[in-house]
Amino acid sequence: MTNSIPKCRHCDVAMTIGFTLDKGDSGFQYVSCWIEGVPDEGFFGLKITEKNIGVVQTYRCSECGYLENYARELSVKKWWS
Repeated sequence: MTNSIPKCRHCDVAMTIGFTLDKGDSGFQYVSCWIEGVPDEGFFGLKITEKNIGVVQTYRCSECGYLENYARELSVKKWWS
């Protein structure tokens, strides 16, 4: 897929770009990310070292509300960077 605005699979209208927001236990908010590979369990929970990470872009159909997620631009970095 190119970087063009996708059309809704159901309504065939252009979708609106946005993002989803995740809230952690400590109350901090993060934009959702896609992380390549399987999670590693560490002593304090999920352990993510340097991996391919892509910020998730979410598109929403203004007609039916359908959401589609994309992680187009990937970079190798630590999850907290």
